Amino acid sequence: MRCIICREEKDESEEHIVPEALGNKKLITKRVCKECNNKLGANVDDYLTNHPIVKLIRIDENLLGKSGKEIKFFSGIEVDEDTGLKYDMKDGKPVLQPRMITGIDGHIRIEAANVQAGLDYFRKIMKRKGYSNEQIDKICEEAITGEAQLTSPPKFKKDATIDFSKLGLAAIKIAYEYAFSVLGEKYLDDDIAILFARELKKNAYSAKKEIDVSNELARYVTFPIQGSGIENLLSEIKENISKTTLDVLHIIFMIKQNGCLYCIINLCMTDIISFAIKVTEKADDYKIQMPLTFVFRDGTTLTA
Repeated sequence: MRCIICREEKDESEEHIVPEALGNKKLITKRVCKECNNKLGANVDDYLTNHPIVKLIRIDENLLGKSGKEIKFFSGIEVDEDTGLKYDMKDGKPVLQPRMITGIDGHIRIEAANVQAGLDYFRKIMKRKGYSNEQIDKICEEAITGEAQLTSPPKFKKDATIDFSKLGLAAIKIAYEYAFSVLGEKYLDDDIAILFARELKKNAYSAKKEIDVSNELARYVTFPIQGSGIENLLSEIKENISKTTLDVLHIIFMIKQNGCLYCIINLCMTDIISFAIKVTEKADDYKIQMPLTFVFRDGTTLTA
């Protein structure tokens, strides 16, 4: 099999055209090798599926993805924007990280989620300093302990700034793989397809912090699609769907405009993550009827 990303002969794997984390199970291509598949997921799909805005949509839509685990909007260590206190987000719930404070009078105070957590934290520190268990026990017996009630819950914030180049690259991956599934082998020799494959491979195999999307790709991506004229067609399709019992999650289709083919991607039926990707400037080279693909909430698909 010739992988459509690295263009090398390798064993096939099942690559989800729309990321599995967005509820897609059946819209796949087997023309991506396992290595490219894994690296695309980690370095290209990840920016789309784990962007804070998309995470909120996934939580609202209950899209758990491949792992089936609950999505955690906050994870790791978060800082209360009012107090500066650090919280460990265990199971999605904030737990105050213990900290030691030395006052100007030389007295030491431990702040923690509860008394026991504070004492445990203190014991670890004293152990590192070489104190014996007996010495630590004596100090703890003489310590003043108590639990203070927080006057208000901690406040955390997420930076939802969009890196349009990275988001556009994730959309290009979907459009490129979908276009290949529709247009076939001939599409791999298209100038735009060659460019897309090269950029996808370059960034898939880069370290995560070194992803560098070519400015050249920007001319092929329209995001958001409001004001492009395409939104009218998409609105009509969505209105027709609303008159049925179909539980559609994503819509993908291609249209011809001015000799070009565009792949229209509407994810989670929301305009926030909708894209128009120019996939070829040689529409007349492909004499086939352009399908309309629906991905349903149960992960199945329908192409009409």
